[in-house]
Amino acid sequence: MTTSDIGLLFLIVSILLLISQMTILNKLTTRFGSKKVFCASTFLYGIFVVLVPISDVIQSRSALWVTTSIIQICVRVTSAAGFLAINIFINNSVESDMLGLANGLAMSAASIGSSIGAVAFGNAFTWSMKNIKKAQENNTTAVFPINQYFAFVLMSFISFFLFFCALCIPSSLNKKNIRNEKQNSAVVVTTSYFRFEQC
Repeated sequence: MTTSDIGLLFLIVSILLLISQMTILNKLTTRFGSKKVFCASTFLYGIFVVLVPISDVIQSRSALWVTTSIIQICVRVTSAAGFLAINIFINNSVESDMLGLANGLAMSAASIGSSIGAVAFGNAFTWSMKNIKKAQENNTTAVFPINQYFAFVLMSFISFFLFFCALCIPSSLNKKNIRNEKQNSAVVVTTSYFRFEQC
């Protein structure tokens, strides 16, 4: 595939991902709950992400397009479903007055995690490519999984680890925790001549 083909592929996948987020993923979380969606998405992501490098063995251009498109759609949709479920967990785990702080911390943690992941898996992929190059120089073949699959296998293992961790998430986070006691915040209105307080 050329760079133009890859750009077109990601454009198509992004459009389909946007449609799925507005339709399918929303209905799935409403029907099954965010915990089941997160567990399913991490498990399926661990399966699909290992299949990303198989495009190297496909010779037919049409088969390559179909296979790569399906794999990328599955990877992106499961990833988006996982992030959606995490956002629901965060918003359901804190009170309304703490939502801003919780989401801010979550976004910061996600940014740090993305940076660490890019560096770690990027270096892992580079290392695996060096193994392939050395193997070619020695007229041998780099064995699985220290070939082009190495970085994706690592991502798969981490995804399965998250799946088992997700099984421990309480199902109560599927819904917003509503306080039994109604809490009223103080409202103060000050004008030039009058000052009103309501509790």
